[in-house]
Amino acid sequence: MSDPIALTGRTRPSPAQVAMVSLIGTTIEWYDFQAYGLAASLVFSKLFFPSFDSVAGTLLSFATFGVGFLARPVGSIVFGHLGDRLGRRRVLMASLLLMGTSSVLIGCLPTYTSIGVAAPILLVLLRLCQGFGLGGEWGGAAVYAVESAPEGQRGRYGGWPQMGSPLGLLLATIVFALVGLLPEQAQHSWGWRVPFLASALLVVVGLYMRRNLADTEAFAKARASKSLNRFPVLSVLRNNPKELLLTFGMFSATSGGFYMFVTFIPAFGTTTLGMSSQLFFVGLLVFAVVELLAVLIGTWLTDKIGRRPLFIGCAIFTIFASVPLFLAVMTKSPVLVVLVLLVGGLLIGVMFGIPGALAPELFPPEVRYSGAGLGYQLSAAVVGGLTPVVTTAVAAAAGSTWPVALLLAFCAAIGLFAVLKCRETGRRRLPEPGSGGGLATPAGEGWTHEVRSAKDA
Repeated sequence: MSDPIALTGRTRPSPAQVAMVSLIGTTIEWYDFQAYGLAASLVFSKLFFPSFDSVAGTLLSFATFGVGFLARPVGSIVFGHLGDRLGRRRVLMASLLLMGTSSVLIGCLPTYTSIGVAAPILLVLLRLCQGFGLGGEWGGAAVYAVESAPEGQRGRYGGWPQMGSPLGLLLATIVFALVGLLPEQAQHSWGWRVPFLASALLVVVGLYMRRNLADTEAFAKARASKSLNRFPVLSVLRNNPKELLLTFGMFSATSGGFYMFVTFIPAFGTTTLGMSSQLFFVGLLVFAVVELLAVLIGTWLTDKIGRRPLFIGCAIFTIFASVPLFLAVMTKSPVLVVLVLLVGGLLIGVMFGIPGALAPELFPPEVRYSGAGLGYQLSAAVVGGLTPVVTTAVAAAAGSTWPVALLLAFCAAIGLFAVLKCRETGRRRLPEPGSGGGLATPAGEGWTHEVRSAKDA
């Protein structure tokens, strides 16, 4: 039988190429997305909402931040449909280009003092474009990595696109930290634009890396066997609602938790507690580095011990540690604040890394892009998008961080419940095209069957 990949005229990527292709795009997209979050925390309230007090300006700034989350499920639906119909490669190129263009245009925006109310309106529109692009990126990158992985290594391969989040945060934090060294007038006039304009160079690198990307063997087989679904999103809603809900649930732990640590804590610490913004740049760097290592090590471990045990352990620890962690922020101790962000990076990194493989493993190949992407982006919109606004409001009303701690515990509990309902997927094969099942299918049904370990083979 002829090789479906060979028929496309492209070569199958090596493991190193899969890693780089999966990592580079998500890093760039998350850099752009997190650069906006940092700007929303630190400067946007003054530049685009100057007629409001500090708390109201921060809330409005976070509201524009949340708008991007609302666009992410829409992006996942559109790009997921195209990715499951036309292939992973073309869609990954388009999503990257859209995100990069939107970010560069944000860096070119005039502020409120120049054009008045039109400035925040344009900011919202470009933020919607950012969210739309990111909504299509993650599903494709994760699916591409998992479908390209050798048996027994899907956990670590699925971790490559997940590492884009801490790497993007790390890059954005470093750039904003350098901008923060400028005089305040320079920051507000041109310095804040640099992180957004710099994304143009990153996008060129990403497009170059993806230019000769071949579609995965799983997609090529599905196309060759005419198993492609005409309306993949509708098929997910009809045939895989359980898998969709499980994906939504497992990502809720990190969709909310991530932004409580990297967005709420710096904003609350600087505006309410009066702490130095430079301290939080250091804390965010620590968070990003620890999260990166946690994703790398955690996803490697899941191929050894399974997806469920590691996630369950971290979720339970998060539930019990949430109140002490957030009350520690109220002490205003620089050491404790950095320690809180370090622990947060560890917990979020492990729980975020695991669904990089687990979510795509729940869906059959003909709807995998749509199903995994939509489940994640719905969680990001409902939980992640509301987190900065809700946490800022409840903390301001309570004058403390303990309500935020309870919200973190609640998000972790949702993730815990979802993973408890998942089957262990680490030693199960991905389905063949047209099988119609998912790894959430009960034992003995569909295509699920155990894979021999490397030792037995």
